[in-house]
Amino acid sequence: MSFRPSLLTLALASLATGLHAQSAPAAPTPAPPAPQVAYQGRLTDAGLPVTGARSFTFAILDSQGTELWNSGAQTVSVNNGLYAVVLGGTGMPTLPVAVLGTPNLKLHLAIGGVALTPDTDLVPALQARSAFDFSGTLAGDVGGTQNATVVLRLAGVPLDTTAPTTGQALVFNGSTWAPATAAGPAGPAGPAGPQGLPATGPAGPAGSPGPVGPQGFPGVAGPQGATGATGAAGPTGPQGPIGPAGAAGAGLQVVDHNSVVLGKVTRADSYGYTLLTSTGYLVDMSWDGTSYPAQAYFTTYTGGVCSGTVYLNDGGTPGSLIWGKTAYWVGSKASFMVPQDVNGAGMSISVSFTSQGIDNPTCYAASGANSGWRLTAITNAALGLPATIAAPLQLQ
Repeated sequence: MSFRPSLLTLALASLATGLHAQSAPAAPTPAPPAPQVAYQGRLTDAGLPVTGARSFTFAILDSQGTELWNSGAQTVSVNNGLYAVVLGGTGMPTLPVAVLGTPNLKLHLAIGGVALTPDTDLVPALQARSAFDFSGTLAGDVGGTQNATVVLRLAGVPLDTTAPTTGQALVFNGSTWAPATAAGPAGPAGPAGPQGLPATGPAGPAGSPGPVGPQGFPGVAGPQGATGATGAAGPTGPQGPIGPAGAAGAGLQVVDHNSVVLGKVTRADSYGYTLLTSTGYLVDMSWDGTSYPAQAYFTTYTGGVCSGTVYLNDGGTPGSLIWGKTAYWVGSKASFMVPQDVNGAGMSISVSFTSQGIDNPTCYAASGANSGWRLTAITNAALGLPATIAAPLQLQ
């Protein structure tokens, strides 16, 4: 709490001497009025102006700190930090006349029993000089003279002389205070869009081999007769059955550092690849063996933890379709998850729901109406992956 005193004025009453004629009795001399001090100040709390009634106590001290007068507790009305009182006025003890001639007086102020520092110099009117009597130039944060004062700095930092335009404020640019448009901090990044579908569809199953034709009966050798004449050529016999198809080629596959085959590659680029596992699931991975975190909504969010039912964000388009055997990594579950509601065509349809949190890629609050595909957890073994994928990975 702080205050700023204004010019202090001590009102003195003139002592009038009564005139009387020698032949008439002297008229009684009226008692001189008690001295009073008109005082104004400004009160702030934590840098903000105070408004309302406050309990003040005013005391006048001599140069040694000895109390010469005390007002007692006084209720004073403060309006936007400003207040005014008359020391020695109504409701206060009378100011001693001896105070008028005492030099180096101090005014001590306490508000609500809390003393404010420092004490303020108090100059009675008989000793005072007007604050407007000073001469010479000003220095420091202000310059010029008494009647032509110019603010040059704020807290020692120079002010730019450029005139501001509407809506601008003084902004510190590292060396001066200059007019500029004050910009607020950047808002948080919005949630990422939904993860797209894989570039290629799942591979179809390999065809089964055709049946093998029946084996002919062996002929019986008879006795060799005499060589007869060469007969005419007979007609060409029918074509024999086609043999079974050979085994399908191995294709390009991903192997981890432990030589464990993770699956076949359906898409690859500089960021990673899409893997078709031995159990028929599509999984997106980076070349270091980690998976991209999915943007997943949760129906419960408490104490910074996402829980409850998990939905993969569909970008706000309920009724959208995704392939049911596509796996997504959800960070808050520390697990792969797959669509839970899969129809006979192998597809999952997104639905509407109310969320409380979102994992993107870590958990934070996100309440409101959303839509997406309901997910359920799946183990690495069910996906056809090892429990731990050892990096680096390679293609072969």
